[in-house]
Amino acid sequence: MNKTLFAMMAIILSSIDGIALDYTITGKIANLDGKTIYLYDYDTRQKIDSAIISNGSFSIKGSYYRPAYVRVESGREYSNCILEPQNVVVDFTTHQPLSGGGLNNKLIEFNQSEEKIYNRLDALRDSIGKLPVAESEKSDIFQKIAREIVSAFTDGLPETIILNPNGLGEVAMKSYGGFSSITPQQWDELYARLPDYHKERKLTKRYNDQYANRAKSEVGKPFINFKGKSLDGKEVKLSDYVGKGKYILVDFWATWCAPCRKEAAEVLTPLYEKYGKHKDFEILGIQVWEDSERMTEYLAKHPSPWPQIIGAGKKPMKLYGFDFIPMIILFGPDGTILSRDLRGDRLVSTVESYLNK
Repeated sequence: MNKTLFAMMAIILSSIDGIALDYTITGKIANLDGKTIYLYDYDTRQKIDSAIISNGSFSIKGSYYRPAYVRVESGREYSNCILEPQNVVVDFTTHQPLSGGGLNNKLIEFNQSEEKIYNRLDALRDSIGKLPVAESEKSDIFQKIAREIVSAFTDGLPETIILNPNGLGEVAMKSYGGFSSITPQQWDELYARLPDYHKERKLTKRYNDQYANRAKSEVGKPFINFKGKSLDGKEVKLSDYVGKGKYILVDFWATWCAPCRKEAAEVLTPLYEKYGKHKDFEILGIQVWEDSERMTEYLAKHPSPWPQIIGAGKKPMKLYGFDFIPMIILFGPDGTILSRDLRGDRLVSTVESYLNK
């Protein structure tokens, strides 16, 4: 049995049997002598260990109960790696290991593969940006081709997750959830195959809750109510708008979200100008993921022609099972969810297909 395979088996056994995993993490970091460098567990977000930086370098040695994906951090400087028995050398420029055992070498390969996907998406975005078509059409073209590029990478992630009850599997899980728009059914299939290691992780539990809520808010399901406030501070509910006999296009957004502002300016505004006075249609904005004061200040400078609900926090995101914005959902006159994840030309054509029946 080769040393790398033996080390990887030892890591897996330690996570199962609760045997302490001894680790050493070293690295060089300039201009921070005398400062403390910390080791954090990404999943629990708890501090594991620390050391003092001396002569431009550090060494953190200790024991932990599992081969976790971790962050090494001092001030704004950070790097990521996986705890394993071999000495791991981290780099603060690339934010990943320079060297280590089998898991960290696999992490480097994984990061390189993921970076290639991002580079291809950037190149695609630049290429489509030069096309002589409307912005909304560019968005649709990008989404279609991007899904094909991403799926070539994400299709293999479930097996990587399942076969790695360790930090590498944690990274693959994080990437899978962040990259792909999987269905609740696909998530259930993956979850049923997960080893206990992953089922115990907070990230997995968060995704499991998210997809359970997503299943409750799929197309064909009734709307889920929640409270917020109007811009003048009065308490309002989603049910004050949805389920009242109109088609309601709900835009979950935040002021810091550039794609949200872009979608509003290039798609929602022209749509409102065309159908804003339609007796059976209304657009509703809902603030998520930021404080109400920031939204209020923004809307004072950039008034919205359609109503807004603020102050709902992240609750709508939890109830409707999404963790990215903009999320745009079309509700029918009786409050049934007709379509979700709408953007660009698809958003416009979906709305028009109902209004022009």
